[in-house]
Amino acid sequence: LSVFLQGESLVSEQNFYVEFQAFEPMSDAIGAVCEQLDLPVVSGGSGKGWSMWSTLERCPRAFYNKYIAEIPRDDSSALGVGGLVHALLAFWYSDGERTPFDPVAFKTALLERNVNPESVYEAYRLFDAYCSYYEEDYLTPLATEYTAKDPKTGNSCRYDMIAELHDPLPVGLTPGIYIVEHKTTAKSFTWEVREGWDLDGEILGEIALWERAGLDKIFGKLQGLIVNVIGKQKQPEFHRAFVWPQEKAAQRHLAVLSHLEVLRKGYVKKGSWPMYFQGCITRYGKCDYYQHCLSENSD
Repeated sequence: LSVFLQGESLVSEQNFYVEFQAFEPMSDAIGAVCEQLDLPVVSGGSGKGWSMWSTLERCPRAFYNKYIAEIPRDDSSALGVGGLVHALLAFWYSDGERTPFDPVAFKTALLERNVNPESVYEAYRLFDAYCSYYEEDYLTPLATEYTAKDPKTGNSCRYDMIAELHDPLPVGLTPGIYIVEHKTTAKSFTWEVREGWDLDGEILGEIALWERAGLDKIFGKLQGLIVNVIGKQKQPEFHRAFVWPQEKAAQRHLAVLSHLEVLRKGYVKKGSWPMYFQGCITRYGKCDYYQHCLSENSD
């Protein structure tokens, strides 16, 4: 953009900047609105969970940026939409056991804050479609946004929902206790989105932690895990993938976590956090620190 008056530019390349609106992170806004409306806070991280370890595995520099330097992440509307959908589903499934949830009041309070309004409207579009699609659901929630910790390592998981399946069930399913994880995606429902969850680190971690954290004594024997996929298509699509507990895969996952802990300690000792360029763009999109690292690596 250039502005000219009598043939001379009023701004120069050196001192002209366009200031874009910086939105409040959705997780912060959700937490504030929960407190405002006297609701349980359903935003925030899982502590020493797979999100942390997968960040280290993908790129040590991203791990440093997020967990040590605490550099603000690039604005991500997709992250905001996913976080809000998780919060809305947590309240929808637990309504009646907690403070009664009014989705309209929650939406109004969010829009009064400095959040990205497009993220709010998109999350509610998906939430409304989900509620209509699963109006007659076979999931009976036992707990939502439930955090558990491994007493030996301190590793933790935050379960979106722990539920019991009741009749009538889809063909091939058996009643029992299931972990339920909500996933939002803009990708088409290809195989990896529909079924590619059996070797997912987050999923394996939640299964591996079930007995180690004593959840079997609280909720009962784990029957399986449901990945509840919510598609962001023009006409939202829905799919539930089922993962059955596999002892060997769960134990291998625990071994991976031990290996990552050794790597983390080594990076801390050396004070060096290398950047893995293959982690800048993945099948999930750009890294949360893509723009930050781009500016750091520019001449």
